[in-house]
Amino acid sequence: MAEFTELPQDFFVPIENNENFLGRITLNLDRGKYTAEIAIVQSESKKIFQYIETLYGFEEGRDAIDQAVMKLGKYLRKLERD
Repeated sequence: MAEFTELPQDFFVPIENNENFLGRITLNLDRGKYTAEIAIVQSESKKIFQYIETLYGFEEGRDAIDQAVMKLGKYLRKLERD
């Protein structure tokens, strides 16, 4: 079990073919369960460009991060199609 000792903790995901933006997943703890906030942020300032969703209720931080990465990928693929 991976321990996340400092929360909230940000994880940045590069977005293919777009150096101006990053995916950001913010891992946090709420009432003993992990949450993951998903957003698109500006690469340089890290300011939120588009909030996507917050996922709640994970026993493991790694599970929250994995689900958030999948949700971010799904969101970005939908944008490409539209």
